[in-house]
Amino acid sequence: MNIVEAIQLFKKGDPRSFDYFYNRYKVDLIYHANERVGADFGEDIVHDAFIKLWLDRRKIKEIHPGTIKTFARQLVNWGCYDFLKKKRVNKTHGEQWMKIFCEDVDPFPSRSDYLENYEHKVKPAVDRLNKKMRDTVFMYFFEEMKQKEIESSLGIPLITIHRYLKQGKQLIRQILETGRCQLPAEKPSCITAQNN
Repeated sequence: MNIVEAIQLFKKGDPRSFDYFYNRYKVDLIYHANERVGADFGEDIVHDAFIKLWLDRRKIKEIHPGTIKTFARQLVNWGCYDFLKKKRVNKTHGEQWMKIFCEDVDPFPSRSDYLENYEHKVKPAVDRLNKKMRDTVFMYFFEEMKQKEIESSLGIPLITIHRYLKQGKQLIRQILETGRCQLPAEKPSCITAQNN
């Protein structure tokens, strides 16, 4: 089968054209994706891009020899972008907390040290916050929710959310730096009773 025949079959929805274009362009596109997201994920992104291209083939008005590769490459680029965006948002719980609260405490040389320090330092500090403050801080910093969304979710006024975020971050840093927490006299409820 040549490319002109494959284009005609593609327009008709013949699955042999899917195989033809996938096999023709996959190596180049997998290399392209691997450069952006790493060797473990590029092939999946390319496969998903070709499936999307196949499902949306009727939307393509003009098809010529370069069209399929151009569309596939653009879909791979979008797939890489989505993957990286999701990876950034879905960092492990420990990495996110360490980034937010330990940026000026100690630099950790490796990812394993980073996560180990999260388990031993940050998590116990976060666990010392009362439930509403802990939930607010987690939703805002880790889940990247807006304060309005947190207000709706937890039923807490915006001003309280703002105060929880400010105090929570200060308290966690203080606990990390000193191992202890000095509570503001007027707000003794920001730490759970077990840790007073």
